[in-house]
Amino acid sequence: DGPVLKHTYTRAIARPHGWVFVIPLTAHTSYGYIFNRDISGLEEVEKDFDELLAQDGVTEFEKRAVLRFPNFVHRRIYDGAVARIGNAGGFMEPLEATAIRLAEMQVGMILQMRFNRPAEYQENDVPVVNRFLINDTLTCGLFVGWHYSCGSRYDSPFWRHARDRAWPTYRSATDPAAVGCAALSKFDEMIGLINAPVIDQSDWDRRCGFPLTSFAQMSQGLGA
Repeated sequence: DGPVLKHTYTRAIARPHGWVFVIPLTAHTSYGYIFNRDISGLEEVEKDFDELLAQDGVTEFEKRAVLRFPNFVHRRIYDGAVARIGNAGGFMEPLEATAIRLAEMQVGMILQMRFNRPAEYQENDVPVVNRFLINDTLTCGLFVGWHYSCGSRYDSPFWRHARDRAWPTYRSATDPAAVGCAALSKFDEMIGLINAPVIDQSDWDRRCGFPLTSFAQMSQGLGA
């Protein structure tokens, strides 16, 4: 019945070499350090990780593992018979915890089509479904990239790379001619909305991977 002395919610903590997720679970707390091995060496990342664990009072932990992961989206998530769901269809690093939300969208979109559309429409529906799901993933990716470009309290090589090297390529990476969808224009529209002096009430429910409220919060430095 006393005060809660431990965090009961997920934290995303900016660090010089990237950021750390802290996820309290029933029996233990999960920690993970997201970093760019092309910028930071493993030894210096582990040293910084140890400092954070010490600050959090973590004295015992299981064996560490270093995992590599690609950020990608499959160009053919659904072929009319087989669907690539979750990490099979695409993967995005976990800053915005997009994995479950993207998988739900994939399952929902495909089931909606299979249960509610006549079979004779399948050939034409498949490319529409793929384009929608790719667009959804890329809009989330643009938001995540924008989050990184907003920086953190650290003026370090990792955060400078995110702002000055990685983010400036976003327009060419999501060029409609290259990706076959309108993720870039949708993202531009959301940025235009949050830069407007007044946002019309009819636009309050607009989304681009994330709701307008998330764009507004990020533009004010949330998470820095």
